[in-house]
Amino acid sequence: MSEAVALRIEGMTCTSCADHVKQALEKVPGVQTASVSYPKGWAEVQADAALNP
Repeated sequence: MSEAVALRIEGMTCTSCADHVKQALEKVPGVQTASVSYPKGWAEVQADAALNP
């Protein structure tokens, strides 16, 4: 079972930052996928239900 978690991300200064945040989030055990938006300053993570952000 998995769930979506929305995260506010501060400090990104460009689209490259969003790529780095996405890569880092997807390395976290339990995270299946991550979508990061630089203009909106947020990330949505699809993760195992046991993951506690």
